[in-house]
Amino acid sequence: VRLIKPPFVPEKFENFIKDFFPKCENVYSAFLLWAQKETDLAPKLFLLIDFDGKREEFFPKVAEALKPVLNPGDNIELAKADFKLLKAAEKLVKPIYKKP
Repeated sequence: VRLIKPPFVPEKFENFIKDFFPKCENVYSAFLLWAQKETDLAPKLFLLIDFDGKREEFFPKVAEALKPVLNPGDNIELAKADFKLLKAAEKLVKPIYKKP
């Protein structure tokens, strides 16, 4: 997977981040990138989240909260941060959310 710095962060995502993540005590940081697998024709939005807990329990909540932000046909991939992904993301972008 190739991580790419997005040319800009849509305002609707900035608003989502400001509204949603501060309410989540288990989230430490989040990065919005583009990611492209070898088989992908184009990069997808990629939300990398550093949090405590199980992805199976948290990601459905994030996906539900994202619904009003996404346009029809938008595709976003969610990933739980591990050390390797965090380091790769930090080289490209600043976190879109960081717990105060």
